[in-house]
Amino acid sequence: MSRWQSVKAGNVVLGDGIPKICVPIVAKNEEQVLTQARQISALPADLVEWREDPFSASKFLPSLRQVLGERPILLTFRTKEEGGEQAITASDYVVLYEDLMSLGLAQLIDVEYERGEQTVRTLVEAARKAGVLTVLSH
Repeated sequence: MSRWQSVKAGNVVLGDGIPKICVPIVAKNEEQVLTQARQISALPADLVEWREDPFSASKFLPSLRQVLGERPILLTFRTKEEGGEQAITASDYVVLYEDLMSLGLAQLIDVEYERGEQTVRTLVEAARKAGVLTVLSH
């Protein structure tokens, strides 16, 4: 009996079959994000990780979704303390992810474990309610 349980992120089953390929988008502006997304669309990647911390995703997440089609998106926000671009309070971190999940355009979020137990619990529960999977990073 396997101790792993597979989960479905969009049209990709994680934890079953061959390992999946996740390609990051590491651009600094909307034009670069969409250019990288078009390039990734030609690759055999299973899902895309988008580092959202350099800017506000809600403005053009719909455009990114359109370029990537059905390919699952993993949203990642790294704070300044975690090597990202912006400092953010715990409450703003939660609000940011809740707002992004409410758009219904990403299948996974990456939550930093070091944000604290209450923040992690809040976001995991919000993700469950939104039908979004959670990746917990450390």
